[in-house]
This record gives sequence, structure tokens and C-alpha cells, in this order.
Amino acid sequence: MEYYTYLLCCWKTKNGYNRHKPLYGDIIYCGYTYNIFQRLVEHIKGKSPYTSQFKGNIRFGYLEIHKTRKEAMNREDKIKKFGRDEKVVMIANFQILSPDILDFINNNLKKLLK
Repeated sequence: MEYYTYLLCCWKTKNGYNRHKPLYGDIIYCGYTYNIFQRLVEHIKGKSPYTSQFKGNIRFGYLEIHKTRKEAMNREDKIKKFGRDEKVVMIANFQILSPDILDFINNNLKKLLK
């Protein structure tokens, strides 16, 4: 079984892409899971207590794949200690270096959210 560590960009207001708002969200949330699509849908639909205050104003930003739950948890703990700037760099690099993975996840999320 694979486990995933991920980052989400979360905005407090509906107009998340407004030029007056941060490009990578008000908050960058880090988590881990074994079912990335189910977990992302939970976040976006507000079913996660950690991101429900963002009312669906969430965008997927970054993903790592791990072989064990412990690896994913340890990576999550490490990333949570990073500053915002380090997380933004991770997201920006992921968007540049892994556009196929980003497109795959976003396209499947659109189907699941219909």
C-alpha cells in the first residue's frame, strides 16, 4: 500500500485567486493519507475538521508518495516544521516539475466532486 504526504493551499475567503490575496493561500495545510482522492474530496467538501473553515476554498498543491505509513507521517512532521516560504517553494517546484501528476489529480478531483 502507498501512503501520501500532501500540501493544500487554503483561502479564508471565497475569492481565493483575488490579486489582493496570497497566491498560495492564507494557510498551507500539510497532511498524510493512504487514499489521496478520498482525503482531498473530504477537505474540499468541508468534511475534515482541519480545513472545514475554508469552505471549499482549497487547492491541491503538492504530493509525495511513500512506501510506509511511518515514512509519510515522519515527512508530514518534518514539513510542518518548515516555514511558509519553504512550503511555497515546494508547491511551486511541484507545479513546474510534475505538471502531469498535478493535471491527473485535478482532473480526477473534478470528476469526483460532480
